[in-house]
Amino acid sequence: VIISTLEKTNIVFILADDMAVWAARCYGNAEIRTPSLDRMAATGVRFENFFVTIPVCSASRASFLTGRIPSQHGVHDFLTGPVNFGTTGPRFLDGEVSYTNVLADNGWTCGLSGKWHLGKSSLPQCGFSHWFAHPGGASAYN
Repeated sequence: VIISTLEKTNIVFILADDMAVWAARCYGNAEIRTPSLDRMAATGVRFENFFVTIPVCSASRASFLTGRIPSQHGVHDFLTGPVNFGTTGPRFLDGEVSYTNVLADNGWTCGLSGKWHLGKSSLPQCGFSHWFAHPGGASAYN
């Protein structure tokens, strides 16, 4: 895939676990205040008709990144335990092409901050050059 430098723009992709579409003002909830999300939604691209093939965090992440369904990329469930820690162990998307690989190969700088939950989280993967992933896939947030 070749992407013209004239087409480059900033891309901010936010994946929020367990946040339903109704939990943001920009999608119609008048009670919840989400000014930053509302501002981005008003000036950017907003998905109105979107679904996941499997509502499980690890498998959904793999599908978002690769554009493939779980039976194609091989991540079928929530990944638990030691597979999410350290620099050794499985990298569940090895051999897969992610949209972030394509962006990085075409000159974009890609960064991840937050939950990776697709295997070892200590080192950047999938075209990300800036990396701040929670150890172990997630955290207790305390």
